[in-house]
Amino acid sequence: MTSRVLPGRCVRRAAAAAAVVALCTALPAGGQERSRFGFAFAPADVAPEQGSERPAGLPSASDAMWLSLAFAIDDFRQGEIPLPGQPEAEAKSDEPMTPEEEIAALRAEVAALRSALAEAERAKEALAYRLSLWTMTDISAAEDVIARTTLDPDVMLLRLAADQEAPSIGGGPFLPLSSAVPGELYGDASLQALDTHVGRWDGLRQLLLQLPLSEPMDEFRTTSRFGERIDPINGRHAFHAGLDFAGPMRATVRATAPGVVVWADYKGGYGRMVEVDHGLGITTRYAHLSSILVEVGDTVSYREPVGLLGSSGRSTGPHLHYEVRLDGEPIDPAPFVDAGRYVFKATE
Repeated sequence: MTSRVLPGRCVRRAAAAAAVVALCTALPAGGQERSRFGFAFAPADVAPEQGSERPAGLPSASDAMWLSLAFAIDDFRQGEIPLPGQPEAEAKSDEPMTPEEEIAALRAEVAALRSALAEAERAKEALAYRLSLWTMTDISAAEDVIARTTLDPDVMLLRLAADQEAPSIGGGPFLPLSSAVPGELYGDASLQALDTHVGRWDGLRQLLLQLPLSEPMDEFRTTSRFGERIDPINGRHAFHAGLDFAGPMRATVRATAPGVVVWADYKGGYGRMVEVDHGLGITTRYAHLSSILVEVGDTVSYREPVGLLGSSGRSTGPHLHYEVRLDGEPIDPAPFVDAGRYVFKATE
């Protein structure tokens, strides 16, 4: 016999999916100090202490939404959608349907499915818009951190793409956060904008992980800065290619970013020195060490010990000579250290 089928379960399941989406989209939209994507940015006028990152993860609202709709459509195909207001056990009837009733029932089912899909589409667009605003806020914060190092974020993204042998990351028109309104981002454009923003954020996040943004020692005092100075040995004007950090003899010296060791030996006036290649054309040098703890070819992680503080080479006392180099040329490490105070990096 032909069964009477109406979209009761379909509507209920779509409503449940919409509730899941509503729960996700009810989260605050931007203006937060902690990032949704693995970093926590401090306000521009506050330099926070280093800490751990926020546990990652927004709930996958889209997965829940489409899974629920898939269940509803499957129920429809299997003839298991009950009559509205009836217990599910009584959903099927032995009474035959007239052709007119069958047509009317099918039309009602199609209309209900279309309504559920339309509601799901609206929820998806709202979620895409909200996530787009979130990523735009985080992109702005990440770009500010990178700019503090004196590096150009766009140039570094191109270097990152070249290192990964991948297409250029990001692109599209610039949309200031203040000008982003629902009407401009809803529709198909909202998903395109979200994809662009997430792609750019992924690249900026990778840059933040690769750049040397921390101090090379836990306890120190800065005794000499980058640039022109009076040489401490001969008293003549000279160029100083890095920062000097004084500290206790044999204090631990740490890598300021992940990378590969390309030098771990004695090097003239540097004394015992370690050099780490971080990619992107950036290397760091750790000189005047008393002991070297790594070998050439070793992969080091963020904050991993590479040596012990000493006074080897051309030195007047225990200290670390620390350099940051871009394409082999020394650049001031101080802006990198300063920028690192505005972003917390995971140290797992």
